[in-house]
Amino acid sequence: NAEYMGGGSRSTYMTDKFFVPPKDSISPYFCRECGALLTLNNVGSTVACRVCRAETPLAAFQDRTVTTRRSYTNVAVTNIGRAKRPTVQETCSRCGHGEMEYYTMQLRSADEGQTVFYECVVCGYIYSLNS
Repeated sequence: NAEYMGGGSRSTYMTDKFFVPPKDSISPYFCRECGALLTLNNVGSTVACRVCRAETPLAAFQDRTVTTRRSYTNVAVTNIGRAKRPTVQETCSRCGHGEMEYYTMQLRSADEGQTVFYECVVCGYIYSLNS
Protein backbone atom coordinates (compact mmCIF):
# COMPACT_ATOMS: atom_id res chain seq x y z
CA ASN A 1 0.00 0.00 0.00
CA ALA A 2 2.23 2.80 -1.20
CA GLU A 3 0.77 6.14 -2.17
CA TYR A 4 2.68 8.59 -4.37
CA MET A 5 3.42 11.75 -2.37
CA GLY A 6 5.84 13.76 -4.45
CA GLY A 7 6.62 15.30 -7.79
CA GLY A 8 9.50 15.84 -10.15
CA SER A 9 12.37 13.41 -10.54
CA ARG A 10 12.62 12.50 -6.82
CA SER A 11 9.50 10.60 -5.89
CA THR A 12 8.49 9.98 -2.30
CA TYR A 13 6.07 7.35 -1.09
CA MET A 14 4.01 7.01 2.07
CA THR A 15 3.49 3.43 3.23
CA ASP A 16 0.99 2.27 5.83
CA LYS A 17 3.23 3.35 8.72
CA PHE A 18 6.48 4.75 7.35
CA PHE A 19 7.54 7.74 5.31
CA VAL A 20 10.05 6.33 2.81
CA PRO A 21 12.36 8.80 1.06
CA PRO A 22 13.69 7.95 -2.39
CA LYS A 23 16.33 5.20 -2.30
CA ASP A 24 19.03 7.36 -3.90
CA SER A 25 18.80 9.93 -1.07
CA ILE A 26 19.05 7.60 1.95
CA SER A 27 22.24 7.65 4.00
CA PRO A 28 23.85 4.25 4.55
CA TYR A 29 22.99 4.63 8.25
CA PHE A 30 19.33 4.19 7.32
CA CYS A 31 17.61 1.20 5.74
CA ARG A 32 17.33 1.56 1.97
CA GLU A 33 13.97 -0.23 2.00
CA CYS A 34 11.98 1.37 4.83
CA GLY A 35 14.14 4.30 6.03
CA ALA A 36 14.51 3.00 9.63
CA LEU A 37 17.67 3.78 11.57
CA LEU A 38 20.11 0.87 11.37
CA THR A 39 21.85 -0.53 14.44
CA LEU A 40 25.51 -1.06 13.62
CA ASN A 41 26.34 -3.50 16.41
CA ASN A 42 25.99 -6.59 14.19
CA VAL A 43 29.03 -8.73 13.50
CA GLY A 44 29.19 -10.17 10.01
CA SER A 45 29.18 -9.05 6.41
CA THR A 46 25.70 -7.42 6.49
CA VAL A 47 23.58 -5.27 8.79
CA ALA A 48 19.93 -6.34 9.08
CA CYS A 49 17.15 -3.78 9.52
CA ARG A 50 15.16 -4.39 12.71
CA VAL A 51 11.94 -3.18 11.03
CA CYS A 52 11.78 -4.81 7.59
CA ARG A 53 14.70 -7.29 7.89
CA ALA A 54 16.36 -5.94 4.72
CA GLU A 55 20.13 -6.43 4.73
CA THR A 56 22.74 -3.78 3.90
CA PRO A 57 26.35 -4.78 3.16
CA LEU A 58 28.69 -3.81 5.97
CA ALA A 59 31.04 -2.36 3.32
CA ALA A 60 28.53 0.51 2.87
CA PHE A 61 29.70 1.82 6.27
CA GLN A 62 33.42 1.57 5.54
CA ASP A 63 35.41 4.82 5.83
CA ARG A 64 32.49 6.64 7.50
CA THR A 65 33.17 8.93 10.42
CA VAL A 66 30.54 9.89 12.97
CA THR A 67 31.22 13.13 14.82
CA THR A 68 29.23 14.24 17.82
CA ARG A 69 29.48 17.53 19.64
CA ARG A 70 28.31 18.67 23.04
CA SER A 71 28.19 22.17 24.32
CA TYR A 72 28.03 23.07 27.98
CA THR A 73 27.34 26.47 29.40
CA ASN A 74 28.66 27.40 32.82
CA VAL A 75 25.88 28.87 34.88
CA ALA A 76 26.40 30.42 38.27
CA VAL A 77 23.59 29.29 40.50
CA THR A 78 23.02 30.97 43.82
CA ASN A 79 20.44 30.67 46.55
CA ILE A 80 19.01 27.36 45.41
CA GLY A 81 16.04 26.40 47.50
CA ARG A 82 13.00 24.25 47.38
CA ALA A 83 9.97 25.68 45.62
CA LYS A 84 7.41 27.19 47.98
CA ARG A 85 4.40 24.94 48.41
CA PRO A 86 0.92 25.94 49.51
CA THR A 87 0.28 25.76 53.23
CA VAL A 88 -2.66 24.67 55.32
CA GLN A 89 -3.56 25.14 58.99
CA GLU A 90 -2.84 21.56 60.08
CA THR A 91 -1.10 20.57 63.33
CA CYS A 92 2.05 18.47 63.02
CA SER A 93 1.70 15.30 65.07
CA ARG A 94 5.44 15.21 65.75
CA CYS A 95 6.32 18.77 66.87
CA GLY A 96 2.88 20.40 67.29
CA HIS A 97 3.48 23.27 64.84
CA GLY A 98 0.17 24.53 63.43
CA GLU A 99 1.12 25.00 59.75
CA MET A 100 2.09 22.40 57.14
CA GLU A 101 2.88 22.49 53.44
CA TYR A 102 1.03 20.11 51.17
CA TYR A 103 1.27 18.59 47.70
CA THR A 104 -0.62 15.89 45.82
CA MET A 105 0.34 12.93 43.65
CA GLN A 106 -1.75 10.44 41.68
CA LEU A 107 -0.39 7.16 43.06
CA ARG A 108 -3.44 4.95 42.57
CA SER A 109 -5.51 4.30 39.46
CA ALA A 110 -7.05 7.24 37.63
CA ASP A 111 -10.58 6.54 38.88
CA GLU A 112 -9.47 6.93 42.51
CA GLY A 113 -8.53 10.09 44.38
CA GLN A 114 -5.10 11.62 44.75
CA THR A 115 -2.76 11.10 47.68
CA VAL A 116 -2.19 14.31 49.67
CA PHE A 117 1.19 14.68 51.37
CA TYR A 118 1.61 17.06 54.32
CA GLU A 119 5.07 18.26 55.36
CA CYS A 120 5.80 20.21 58.52
CA VAL A 121 7.58 23.49 57.80
CA VAL A 122 9.49 23.25 61.11
CA CYS A 123 10.61 19.62 61.61
CA GLY A 124 10.10 18.19 58.07
CA TYR A 125 7.77 15.37 59.22
CA ILE A 126 5.71 14.01 56.28
CA TYR A 127 2.49 12.04 56.37
CA SER A 128 -0.08 11.26 53.69
CA LEU A 129 -3.85 10.92 53.30
CA ASN A 130 -5.71 9.23 50.46
CA SER A 131 -8.49 11.52 49.27
